[in-house]
Amino acid sequence: MLDEALRADLLVNGLGAVGTLGHLRALVRNRTRSPLERRVLFLVALLAVMLVVREASWVVPRVPWLDSLELLPATLLPLAMTLFTEGLLRRHLPAVVKTLVLGLTVVLVGVNLSGRLATDPILSVAFPVALLFVMLVLALFVALRDRDSTVAA
Repeated sequence: MLDEALRADLLVNGLGAVGTLGHLRALVRNRTRSPLERRVLFLVALLAVMLVVREASWVVPRVPWLDSLELLPATLLPLAMTLFTEGLLRRHLPAVVKTLVLGLTVVLVGVNLSGRLATDPILSVAFPVALLFVMLVLALFVALRDRDSTVAA
């Protein structure tokens, strides 16, 4: 029998998965084939896979490889968010930011594939902090963009 907190988590995650899959389906059906759209598809597909695998990993009994599989799309989020931001801004981010994000993504994927990301208490805190840091940096680039040089598509 599932406890009340897990049932609530399953419901919220499941609704998120259904909504994300619905959005992904709409994007695929109404393709414009633009570079930005490809970046959005990558980001939304990662989120959809993450939510679906997460739902499955909560329903089945604890399987260590499923925990790592659940986190694999999440470890690719810094790269996907950076590509999306570059497409949104229609320009490359500074090389130092791209190098940092690529390095972070490679490290996160490697640590996850080793099985430590799901089990190490320090990494379980460092991972969301790293994601938050990348999101804040990317948000700053969007907030401080040169509005005159970015026109509506």
